[in-house]
Amino acid sequence: LTFWKQSPSALVSYILRINNDALTADVIPVLIKSIKDGNAIGKPISMGACLELLPALQTMLTSKYEDYISGSLDLIRTILKHWWKDLKSLQVSQQAVKLGLRSRSVNGVYTSIVAMTDIIRKIATRPG
Repeated sequence: LTFWKQSPSALVSYILRINNDALTADVIPVLIKSIKDGNAIGKPISMGACLELLPALQTMLTSKYEDYISGSLDLIRTILKHWWKDLKSLQVSQQAVKLGLRSRSVNGVYTSIVAMTDIIRKIATRPG
């Protein structure tokens, strides 16, 4: 909670620095609650902090542990739902992107999630 009260970005940086999937999986419900509720404990989490987490989530999607996979999918789903309008407007406003008027986080989140599409498809079509 100390990191969270400082800023969610500090917590995300710590999680990434530790590089421990178990820790990341344990923190995912708190991150989801923060995104959904806006301000669960301290400051709300930003799209930039979520962008930093996406490579770790992508790694967790290939884990042998079901909790890691389902937690990652839940957080990705929450990110998509919360910032859907921004991500959807990305394809509409390509001119704004060319002019640099769009947030880099929006572009990064969009690109990262598109890159995970094949992994997510494999998960969706596997038996069980």
